[in-house]
Amino acid sequence: MSESDNNNRISGIEKNVSIIQREHELQVRIFDKLEQTVDRLQGLTESVNKILAIHDEKLRTQEKEMDSIKNSIDVSRSDYLKCNKLLSDKIEFLGSHVDKLEIKWAEREISQLEKQTSKEVKQADVISRISSKLNDWKIFVYGALFVLGLLTNKLGLLHYLGTLIN
Repeated sequence: MSESDNNNRISGIEKNVSIIQREHELQVRIFDKLEQTVDRLQGLTESVNKILAIHDEKLRTQEKEMDSIKNSIDVSRSDYLKCNKLLSDKIEFLGSHVDKLEIKWAEREISQLEKQTSKEVKQADVISRISSKLNDWKIFVYGALFVLGLLTNKLGLLHYLGTLIN
């Protein structure tokens, strides 16, 4: 082999080595950026998980409060019905034995009880609306958790691909 062939061969090898070095540097930069992205996404995932945990705790607390309020309203409603029945029975009994003034007094008591019941029914409606909103929020939180799960799965796939390339 001649010296010019050797020089050409060496020149070709040097070019190949130069190309391989540039490709290697490019891959190293790409992997560095991917690692930075994965780190940022992990931090974001942790922050979102903390936020979701806080919101979940708030939802549980609100649900407990709502249950307590509903129970209180049910007890009040039951007490009202008992009182209303008792008053109705007394009015029937007294209707035949008392004069018209006492009947008017009893009617006023019933009217007041009806107003009180009306207020309790309105409170129950408000509680029902709040409960509906809580359920809507719960659906939103579960949707966000689903999306985070998908993102986390994608991150695992990216990390796996990164290990395959190395």
